Amino acid sequence: MTHYPLVHRTISTAIASTLRRPRHTIYLTTTVLTFSLVVKSHAWAQSSQDNVVLPSVDVQADPVSDTENGPVRGYVATQATTGTKTGTPLLETPQSISVITHDQINALQPASISQALRYTTGVSSEKYGAFGSQLDLSKIRGVDADYYMDGLRVISNVSTWTTQIDPYMVERVEILRGPSAALYGQGTGGGIINQISKRPLDYAAHEVSVQLGSFGRKQISFDTTGPLNDSGTLLYRLTGVGLAAQGQVEDVRHKRVFIAPSLTWRPDQNTQWTISATHTNEPEVPDYNSLPAIVLGLDNSTFPQVDRRKNYTDMNFQNSYRKQDTVSSLFEHKFNDNWTFVNNIRYTYINSHI
Repeated sequence: MTHYPLVHRTISTAIASTLRRPRHTIYLTTTVLTFSLVVKSHAWAQSSQDNVVLPSVDVQADPVSDTENGPVRGYVATQATTGTKTGTPLLETPQSISVITHDQINALQPASISQALRYTTGVSSEKYGAFGSQLDLSKIRGVDADYYMDGLRVISNVSTWTTQIDPYMVERVEILRGPSAALYGQGTGGGIINQISKRPLDYAAHEVSVQLGSFGRKQISFDTTGPLNDSGTLLYRLTGVGLAAQGQVEDVRHKRVFIAPSLTWRPDQNTQWTISATHTNEPEVPDYNSLPAIVLGLDNSTFPQVDRRKNYTDMNFQNSYRKQDTVSSLFEHKFNDNWTFVNNIRYTYINSHI
């Protein structure tokens, strides 16, 4: 091959100017590199004569859905509505926001929204400890936090039996920390907790689950959603939960029946209107008697411990129950990338007896 000397001289010059080693070392290295380059040059000459066309490769994948109110695949969300009341990427939102996705809720299997907040930064999720799953009372940065549902305030008070949203009907939970909660008018200085409800999806999905747990806990739940017509302009979703459990204290029980139907009308990509309702009936809500720590044998008490499973309350005066119903209208229309009209309305009725 006539190009051998040319390749040899080029490499020799490069190595000599870079390594600056003795003469015999340069020759040995040059010989090895020359052989390698000659072989590659020869292979390239053959391939240029025989044009080989590789078959095309078609890669397909389902798009990852991460809308401001929709499901998120995994534990990390990229958008939220709580910080600005519109769908905004978290990286462009100048507030401290955490999002608990549906996948994380499924992994935690919480009995209440408060339990789902246990691993959230800056949140003291269970104000009175593991008091039970029948109420949600949390603090953010040391201040009592208000609970919201789809951007609307959830009726609450300082009493025990406040309005509670079953965690199975929640798609995600968004926590807004700091004084930015003033965006919601009555938001406290610590922050707010915004629960995003499950909404109808444009594809069919069905789920049935059964749970068995400590203290005789039995729960069955179902969730079904999908389009009602071929054009996909009408979507439905139906979620339900049945719960029966005993408490940590004798003669205490918790029973709940929950149902949540919803319907979405989506005439085009820029407009959607969702009508949803919930019905919750809890004929028995657990109540716990409070005893001083010294009576329980704690805090270096000199008294013998009492039976913590024993109920020291007269249950004839502890017949607690709770009923609540809601009807919500969630309307949204996008005029363009900069302007969006959002109108949310909710009617709530609650009847609780302590």
